[in-house]
Amino acid sequence: MAGAFDAFLQGSTASTISSDRRREYREVRYADELQYSVYNFELADVPTLWKLFEIHEGKPGACSTSIRTTGRNSDFLCSRPTISVEVQQFFNTLDSRGAISVTERVGVIGRIRKQASVSQKHG
Repeated sequence: MAGAFDAFLQGSTASTISSDRRREYREVRYADELQYSVYNFELADVPTLWKLFEIHEGKPGACSTSIRTTGRNSDFLCSRPTISVEVQQFFNTLDSRGAISVTERVGVIGRIRKQASVSQKHG
C-alpha cells in the first residue's frame, strides 16, 4: 500500500493513490474504511469497549507473572507490544464515541502509559 509520501509524489490525495497501478486505493479499501468509521463513530458499544480496555490493560502484568512463575517465555501467547496497541485502539474508539471526558482523558492516557511501560520493562 502506498503511503503519504507516494501521494505527494503522485500529486494525489490518499483516496486516489494507485495501490497496484491498476486500481486506485479507494476502489480497494473504501468499503472497509467506511464500515470501520461507521462502527467507531456511531455503533461501538461504549460499556463493552470500557470492559475490553480494562481487560487488555491488565494483560502485560499477567503475561509477566506467567513467565516468572512458569520459567517459560510465552511471548508467542502474550505479545506485549500487540497488547499495547490494542489498548490504544480501544482508547481511540472510546474517544471517537465521545466516551472520555476532557478531565478523564488525562487519567486514561496515564493508564495507557503505565501499561506500555510495564510492557516495555518486561518485554
